[in-house]
Amino acid sequence: AQQQRQQIDVAQGNGAASGVQVSAAVQQSLGLRMATVRRTTISSSFDAVGAVQFDERRNVAVQTRVAGYVEHLAVRALMERVRKGQALATVFAPDWVGPQNELIALQRSGAPAELVAAARDRLRVLSIPDEMVRRSLAAGTAQARFTLASPANGVVAELGVRDGMAVSPGTT
Repeated sequence: AQQQRQQIDVAQGNGAASGVQVSAAVQQSLGLRMATVRRTTISSSFDAVGAVQFDERRNVAVQTRVAGYVEHLAVRALMERVRKGQALATVFAPDWVGPQNELIALQRSGAPAELVAAARDRLRVLSIPDEMVRRSLAAGTAQARFTLASPANGVVAELGVRDGMAVSPGTT
């Protein structure tokens, strides 16, 4: 109880009139070190040791949803800065050609609306982007190349592909 009171007295500044005095026992328990204060010129920079980590809550994974090949990789190295909407890679997806050709043929032949709607649903299930389907219908030929774009501003933390590599659904 005496030591706690002494710590409280020190914390409240009720020490000696010439300054704060802390007993040796309290200094030992708190790990205090004493030094003389002096004025000096210091440099404008200093070295510090630390660790930098990404905020995992803001991590975004960009993955393919189809088997194909990376034709062009726009991002080449880890820690490269990217902007939202920036092209990351161009992927060739031959598995998407058949279903698109089916939709184009159905529309050209004047097939019933239910068949055309079923073909569009199949494209959605295969994760073929709507913009790619629009381009295919406008051009009258299936599109097999698509661009993976960055969904957010940031830096590349993982790069598991290179030009010419085969990718499968879920490849990051």
